[in-house]
Amino acid sequence: MAILNLTARKVESLKPTPGRQVEYCDVSRAGFRLRLSPNGTKTWVLRCRHRRLERRLKLGTYPAMKLAEARQLADDMKASVEKGEDPFADRARDKTAKTFKDLAAEYIERHAKPKKKTWREDQRVLDKELLPKWRHLRPVEIKRADVRERIEAVADRGSPIHANRLLAVIRKIFNFAIERDWLEYNPCHMVKRPGKERPRDRVLMPDEIRRFWAATEVEPPPIRARLAPRGSSRYPSRSSTAIGGSTGMYTVTGVSLPPKAETVVPGTSRIPR
Repeated sequence: MAILNLTARKVESLKPTPGRQVEYCDVSRAGFRLRLSPNGTKTWVLRCRHRRLERRLKLGTYPAMKLAEARQLADDMKASVEKGEDPFADRARDKTAKTFKDLAAEYIERHAKPKKKTWREDQRVLDKELLPKWRHLRPVEIKRADVRERIEAVADRGSPIHANRLLAVIRKIFNFAIERDWLEYNPCHMVKRPGKERPRDRVLMPDEIRRFWAATEVEPPPIRARLAPRGSSRYPSRSSTAIGGSTGMYTVTGVSLPPKAETVVPGTSRIPR
């Protein structure tokens, strides 16, 4: 063990000792040390007494944590010990705390696989969009701003509808977390879908309509009239009604259509062959 007046330049210039780990004590702060391993790794360490025991706490590594930052963290830790707090226990809890990666795995196994035929799509979304960013975060650390940032990032790359699907998956995962007592609050609350979705129209082509009429040739006219909307209307047809048919054309109306809307469906005699 050596006692040094640690400076930024001194820390940078220290070289490892082959086959031996060396600790350098900072002359300006009792218990604050730099540990230099044989492979060159430089680790900030705080040694202090807590509840009559000598304790050692790893603060971080150099150069990711600079000297000034490490000193400040050491001062904060020593102050908390003097107040009767236990930073060592807090660090131990952080190491064993479950992460979003753990939550995602439990969601897939306990909810998605047993209840969703599309669970593989949920897994794909997790692997591509969420785990690369949130893997090591605890669920309680993920805030509404984090959710919004992920959703907007997907929408901004030209995929607003996919962003909607992503938001739905995130919301479901955090609802699952609440059910399993991981969380008390869903960070998706008040996050709006970025994409505006419209139902797609499905219009049958003449040959499709012709095949429909041919398939229902044996049915009585009233039955065929009732079937016509299902086979050829461009709108949802559970509540639709087909009226007419004597001229070879059927007018389709019903509550499933937009207000005051109707569509005209040709019979087989009006479809070009």
